Amino acid sequence: MKPVRTALLCLALTACATASAPQTSAPSVGLEEFLAPIRVNPASPAEFTAYCDEVLARGQAMREAIEGARGPATIAVDFQQFDDLTRVIGSGFNDAGLLSETHPNADTRAAGEACIQRLSAFSTEVGLSRPIYDRLVAIDASGDTDATRLALTRAIEEYQRSGVDKDEATRARVTELQNEITEVGLNFARNIREDETEVTFPSVAALAGLPDDYIAQHQPGPDGLVHITTNYPDVGPILNYATREDTRRQVYVAFRNRAYPQNEQVLRDLLVKRYELARLLGQSNYAELITEDKMIRTPERAQSFIDELAGVARPAATRDFQRQIDRLRRIEPNATTVPQWSGRLCANLGAPRAVRSRSPSRARLLRVRQCAHRHVLAGGGSLRRRHPPLGQCAGLGIRVSKPMKCTRTIS
Repeated sequence: MKPVRTALLCLALTACATASAPQTSAPSVGLEEFLAPIRVNPASPAEFTAYCDEVLARGQAMREAIEGARGPATIAVDFQQFDDLTRVIGSGFNDAGLLSETHPNADTRAAGEACIQRLSAFSTEVGLSRPIYDRLVAIDASGDTDATRLALTRAIEEYQRSGVDKDEATRARVTELQNEITEVGLNFARNIREDETEVTFPSVAALAGLPDDYIAQHQPGPDGLVHITTNYPDVGPILNYATREDTRRQVYVAFRNRAYPQNEQVLRDLLVKRYELARLLGQSNYAELITEDKMIRTPERAQSFIDELAGVARPAATRDFQRQIDRLRRIEPNATTVPQWSGRLCANLGAPRAVRSRSPSRARLLRVRQCAHRHVLAGGGSLRRRHPPLGQCAGLGIRVSKPMKCTRTIS
């Protein structure tokens, strides 16, 4: 079974890892009640580990129920149980992934990573379970809706892609590779997340164009230099507002080179292991394996779509480039192109003057964004450095005018 991946990015590099599922135990609450909260701010690493234990215990109980079923296989029983199992694993992956990437405490982030590895190992076991596969194949869905039949077909195909019908030695190697791929992927993401690179400037003159409160937070340190980290709260305003090209360029290059060179070998290892996995599962390369179950279906179709889209978009892109270069020449008269570190600034230069000006309203907007980040993503706890203390968030009037409809609550 393929792990459910989060929106941050970097979990797309993960797959499965070593661990054994815990002994089953009676669930303390119903399934829907258990799945409802989003656990992004546990009181301690141990609290999140206990949650991960329960995810695996519930998953193991569901797995055993499907594998031990007798009699005719049905959508109402077997496929419903399989769907519930998928939801439990997916919920655990989502919570652990978000926690490992955003929580300010290193031990808590490590607890999230450990949970990802355990869930990945369990997910691999489920995905290579011949008894579950046999129950799904035995379901007669001829009388069900088209959507139900499609969902069942996709689940069966996913098992086949995972190698459930391979010989024992191949399945064992697939499991090993999935374990290794998960570990490599987590290392890759961790190296980027915990990179401590800073860019230094001789004076605050390098921060020309930035809001006054940003400049106030980045005064020269004891060494007489202005320090800019490669964390998002530092980098975003620089790329959006800094009028000195050298400032934007240095910060952008440092940001894009986080975890280099240490991640170069990590990435090479990942590519090698993915290639071997694809070959074991009957594909020529990993691109074929990863696109087979997507709407695009093949790497060739993906490339064709990109080429076609580029052709359609080129006239509009050319016009947009001309607008951006015209804007950039307002502050850099000799500009002949728009480098990557200037694109966001050009977009802001095209905004209304009231938004572009170094006014308190823009500084306030920056502070509101930072404070909202803290309240929404960490339940009021600081995510990374440079976020303002909660006391400074008072009086900004942060509120949600149109609450999002969400089936899970943040805890």
